[in-house]
Amino acid sequence: MWARPLVQSKVTTQGRLVLPFLLPSPAPAAAPPAVRPESLNYPPPQESLAELSALALTLRQLFISPHSTILHFMRFFSSRNLVVTLPIFALLIFLSNSGGPASNGNYYTGAPSAGGGTEGTCSTCHNSGRDTYGEPVINVNFSAAGAMEELTEYQPGQTYVVTVAVGYDSIAPAAYGFSSQILSNATSPATAAGTLGNPGTGTQLSAAGNGRVYAEHRTPGTDSLFTFEWTAPAAGTGAVQLYVAGNLVNRAGGTSGDSGSTAPTIVTLTEGIPSSVRTPGPLPHRLFPNPTHGNATLTVTIPQAGDYHLLVTDLTGRALHNQRLPLLAGPNQLTVPADRLPAGVYAIALRGATHQLLTRLVVR
Repeated sequence: MWARPLVQSKVTTQGRLVLPFLLPSPAPAAAPPAVRPESLNYPPPQESLAELSALALTLRQLFISPHSTILHFMRFFSSRNLVVTLPIFALLIFLSNSGGPASNGNYYTGAPSAGGGTEGTCSTCHNSGRDTYGEPVINVNFSAAGAMEELTEYQPGQTYVVTVAVGYDSIAPAAYGFSSQILSNATSPATAAGTLGNPGTGTQLSAAGNGRVYAEHRTPGTDSLFTFEWTAPAAGTGAVQLYVAGNLVNRAGGTSGDSGSTAPTIVTLTEGIPSSVRTPGPLPHRLFPNPTHGNATLTVTIPQAGDYHLLVTDLTGRALHNQRLPLLAGPNQLTVPADRLPAGVYAIALRGATHQLLTRLVVR
């Protein structure tokens, strides 16, 4: 096939004009042979195989330790697979901040480290939102047999329900998180004291390879109360310490704009002498409406007539209402004053000589 002709004039030494002539263009490259559609399914180059293998490893590790796999994932990141890697990288960022740190191999309770030194706190990663939310406010309560206790010493072998309340001193965050552990510092390094179990909704237990167990959030939640059980260690253990770090998050994905504890809240419990004194029993009750926009109603069955104290506290443990009530045995209906409380979560307690109850009220 010939292309459009090029005209060239050539003048001889005798001055005669030579008629123009046609110059053929270079012959085009031969067309590739026809390829059947099924033949397009050829194996990828070795480099692609290696990259896909690395990506598969990254995604496998994602469910084991998201925080530690982000850098490994970035090695796979390149301009030619930008469309694929950006959405997956965003997923990695989201998941790396959705679970408790210890479940990802990161220990941030501010306690003595199993390997020496001191663990960091949640502010190691979550620190740029301090001006927005302030420092997390941590309050810890213990209860046994349904009765809340202001615990300063533990009974060896006794099982307690531990309630960790994560509060704020500025504006409310979108969600809350925490991480905690209970240690005996009688040895160095410190070792786990007692046994953790039965985590409540939104709480999980994460075992570390060093024998320690952490109670922490499963995912950051709008409920700022987290519960788990702790069975105190055997007699002779001595004093133990509960280390707690909290986190106030904006749920924007990643750690930017969040505020984590800069120092742990430490609760020290001394070892008590086993006692035969009966632990106050629980009180059957119902609190409604919950959540509420005004006052709430507490119905409770009293087993023995006597004086009871109705107590309303905020997440910092500050008493907002304390009322003595002479109650008769049998069903009783009480008004919980909440119409003037700001939106938030509050602890409601009713305490008598032999029976007590502890519940929570959400005010919208």
